[in-house]
Amino acid sequence: LEFRRVLFRSKALVPELSGMEVNLLKKGVTIMVAGLNERELKQLAKAFTLLKDLDGSLAFLEDICTPNELKALSQRLEVAVRLHRGENYAKIVKDTGASSTTVSRVNRCLNYGAGGYRTLIPILTEGANEK
Repeated sequence: LEFRRVLFRSKALVPELSGMEVNLLKKGVTIMVAGLNERELKQLAKAFTLLKDLDGSLAFLEDICTPNELKALSQRLEVAVRLHRGENYAKIVKDTGASSTTVSRVNRCLNYGAGGYRTLIPILTEGANEK
């Protein structure tokens, strides 16, 4: 098995992990989901950091994602923001159209994931409050 330091730091996010993989997680090694390429993922992440404005970001997202992917990504972020605010699952499902499974999955990432939501949401919501 090949292990890479990229995504999942919690068995809760990848419940099908083997015993060996769980032991590696306990040692602080993070593993990548099969099929992802570390170099390509880092290139994508870097591309996002290079975008300077909203219009450029929207154009890039429109080029790189299908409409369904954009819907799913934006919906997950909205779910995460609402969970961060303390809204309950039923209200989030009703308001966003996300499934309860999606809300649960986002909640797991928010609480046990790599920390991306926890880093971004306060910055994102602070900017929204200023408008």
